[in-house]
Amino acid sequence: MKTQTRSINLNSADVLALADNIMDSSLDLICLVGADHKIKAVNRATLDTLGYTEAELIGNEIFNFIHPDDRERTREVANAVMKEGSSKNLNRYICKDGSVVCLEWSAK
Repeated sequence: MKTQTRSINLNSADVLALADNIMDSSLDLICLVGADHKIKAVNRATLDTLGYTEAELIGNEIFNFIHPDDRERTREVANAVMKEGSSKNLNRYICKDGSVVCLEWSAK
């Protein structure tokens, strides 16, 4: 069976709205991090799980929210992602209330 694809013409605003809808509909945590390791965008699941507001996360380095014992290893993995293209990792993240959650993440 041949898969059919269809093309949809969307303007920039439509694409951004669609991306926001996909992010906020996901039950998975989504956190977009730039090459500078700063958080660029997060979805509702991330906010609900970690307890921070969007304003508290956006613009901050992701390492500020990772357990201190995991930071160096995570920095090494993040740098490898930049060079090699993708990776999976397991980290402990510090929630706003001080609790710690263990999350597996992948990056590309």
